Amino acid sequence: MRPSAFAASLNVARVAPGNLVSVIDRRGIIAVRSRAADQFVGRRMSDSFASLIAGRTEMVAPTKTLDNVPVLTAYSRSPRTDWAVVVSASRAELFASAQ
Repeated sequence: MRPSAFAASLNVARVAPGNLVSVIDRRGIIAVRSRAADQFVGRRMSDSFASLIAGRTEMVAPTKTLDNVPVLTAYSRSPRTDWAVVVSASRAELFASAQ
């Protein structure tokens, strides 16, 4: 299956409007990305993120996106396929009301 076909079936705007949603395959390659897909799909996730998720099936942590945006990231990996879904929300937007 081509990543573009998979991305079309994932209505990110409905699921997480304004957030970044990515799907990462078992090799750490970005298969789907809701923002700047043409720039990042097919690239490997960052080494720092790979180290952070190593050995975990789920996690929530402050991170930075590949385009250097500070975000709060939720990660969940399927034990069946080893593929993962990553949802990231801008920390600035999340915490704006607390300032």
